[in-house]
Amino acid sequence: MNKRRKGLTSVILFLIVLSIGLFSFFKTDTKEKRIINEGIEITATVDRYFKSTNIRGGKIWRSVALYNIDKKTYHYNIEAKVPIGKTFRLRYLPENPELVVLINPYEFKNYPKSY
Repeated sequence: MNKRRKGLTSVILFLIVLSIGLFSFFKTDTKEKRIINEGIEITATVDRYFKSTNIRGGKIWRSVALYNIDKKTYHYNIEAKVPIGKTFRLRYLPENPELVVLINPYEFKNYPKSY
């Protein structure tokens, strides 16, 4: 009986975690669609790039771009070595300018990702 209860508890916990994950996934997807459809377009400029490691220990390039909204500067991170001064377009919603979507998702496809 005790094993059955543990198994049932495990199944219930799994379903709860799965539900939370799916909810987060679809909520994020909805936010991104809203930004793409209703967002304000802005230009960002690459300010710097540097060597880094990812969570698996791989050696990767990271670039940081800056964009300004209402006299405040925000950062956009890219996992690629993008030349300093390169500009690209983002979209954002005025109520949350830190949450942006890259207009062209293939913008950095051809830049080096690792070193």
